[in-house]
Amino acid sequence: MRGIAFRGLLIRHLILPGGLEDTKEALDFVKNNLSPETLVNHMNQYYPTHLAYKYDELNRRLTFIFSHFVYIIYKAEKYIQAS
Repeated sequence: MRGIAFRGLLIRHLILPGGLEDTKEALDFVKNNLSPETLVNHMNQYYPTHLAYKYDELNRRLTFIFSHFVYIIYKAEKYIQAS
């Protein structure tokens, strides 16, 4: 079967608004301390609920451009590693 993980490590990383630096830090940690081959699922479905309205930095959704920018950075780093 294709597309199904049978073993290994899959990290699910929730991207928060304004969290580009945190995301880069998390990816660097995975690359440097685990393995560049580790699968990372970038979850861009953050939706502000409950008390998020109290915090300006969390009281908004991710933009389409931001979430795809993170994906492009991740793929570029994987490509550079493979070269």
